[in-house]
Amino acid sequence: MALKTQGVLDLVNRALNRIPMPYGEDIVDDVALDIKKHELSQYNALCGPLTSSVVNCWIGRWTSIILKRTSAGQFSATKGSIISSYSKLP
Repeated sequence: MALKTQGVLDLVNRALNRIPMPYGEDIVDDVALDIKKHELSQYNALCGPLTSSVVNCWIGRWTSIILKRTSAGQFSATKGSIISSYSKLP
């Protein structure tokens, strides 16, 4: 069975491959900014069937799952990415 959010997972994996390590606690905001810079058309294509709220939520969720980090609360996004808020992942 295919994941409904497989496309989001793929976007997050590609973004993480472009972002230099070590990742800071603002990695979700960094991933969203990278997607905006490099894959905005793919992001927009996913927002059609899933909605931007779902895609944005899963950007954070997949980042957390891949990096095996837990959320340290919700913060306003300040880097001009495609999201308005995100969870810091210490």
